[in-house]
Amino acid sequence: MSTNSGQRSRMTTSAQRIPHLADLRGYTILVLEDDPDTLELLRAILNACGARVLLADTTHHARGYLHTLRPDLVVSDLALPSEDGLAFVRWLRGHRDPEVARIPVVAVTAFYEDYPPTRATDFAAYFRKPIPIDGFCRTVADLLRERV
Repeated sequence: MSTNSGQRSRMTTSAQRIPHLADLRGYTILVLEDDPDTLELLRAILNACGARVLLADTTHHARGYLHTLRPDLVVSDLALPSEDGLAFVRWLRGHRDPEVARIPVVAVTAFYEDYPPTRATDFAAYFRKPIPIDGFCRTVADLLRERV
């Protein structure tokens, strides 16, 4: 999908859910990813499952969403500029609002040597890029069902 910079929707929904993927209709998921192609891929995957998707390309932007909205789950890249996903999830877990502090976070990374699963213990799940779509969607659905 080709978009002009600054014109990308920061919140997306999908009416066309792909039937064999996990059903995420009714859930809002915040995606924190600095790579535009990966951000778009994660948006497309989660939209295909029926989720409402919020997009953030910096931790600052993600925090802005969390001051006003309560997503059901966050997907966060670990290798982010200026502040990595580990620092972001520490901030989230220390949030004064217990609802925000308990939001499950799924880690994604291409830098598994720098960010092995043993460093991502505050995350509900961990995925190496390239992300296995079916497994990713099933894991997200399972985590969301656990919260109910």
